[in-house]
Amino acid sequence: MTMDCTKCTSKGCRTSLPCVDRSDQYLEKYLSNDIQNYIKAASELIDNGRAGSLSRIQEIVEYSKLRGYSKVGVAYCYGMEKEAVLLRKYLQGIPGVKAAEDDFIENMPQSFNLVSVDELKSKLASQNSLEGLYLLDLRGHKAFETDGINDSINCLLNDLPKKYKDLMPDKTTEIIAYCNGGIQSIYAVMFLTMKGYTKVKSLSGGFSRFMNS
Repeated sequence: MTMDCTKCTSKGCRTSLPCVDRSDQYLEKYLSNDIQNYIKAASELIDNGRAGSLSRIQEIVEYSKLRGYSKVGVAYCYGMEKEAVLLRKYLQGIPGVKAAEDDFIENMPQSFNLVSVDELKSKLASQNSLEGLYLLDLRGHKAFETDGINDSINCLLNDLPKKYKDLMPDKTTEIIAYCNGGIQSIYAVMFLTMKGYTKVKSLSGGFSRFMNS
C-alpha cells in the first residue's frame, strides 16, 4: 500500500483524479480489527457527547481509557519541554495513574531483581550459548577487555540511554546486568524496566564477587 509520488508521471492528483485506484486495498485496511477498534473508541466519545467539550489532552486521556491502555508515553522535542512537564503532572494527577518509577518500586519482587553468583554460574554452565540471555557488563572498556564474562555486552551506565535499543532489541529476553560491585547494575535494572524490558536482574555483589567465589 506504499506509494512513491516522485515516480509518478501522470500527476492525476493535480486534476482531482486518483492516480491509482486502490479502493479495494483501502477498504480491506479500513475493515481490519485494529482500525475498527480505533473507530469504536472514537465513536464512544462522540456518542457520549464528550467530543468537542474536552480539551485535546482530556480527549487523549479519555480515548486511552476506552482503548484500555495501561501505559502512556510522552514524546517531545527540546523546545516543548515545559509543556511536556505540565502534561506529565496532569497525567500523574489522574486517579489510578502512576509514574513509571512508582510502579517499579511498588511491584518490585521479594528478590529485589537480584541474581546470585551461584545462580548465574549455574545458568552459564547449563547453556551452550547465551541465546535467550543478554549479559550486560557496565564496567569500563579496559576492565571489560582485560577480564569479563564471555559473550557479555559492554556499555557504560551513562551510555545506556543512547545505546540500549541497539544493544538489546528484544525487550522480552532476560537481561542480567553487572558492574564491579553491584551498585550501578541496580540503576540499570530500574532504567531498563521503566523502558519496558520485562526480565531484568542485577548480579548480586557484581563482577568482583563473581571472580572471588
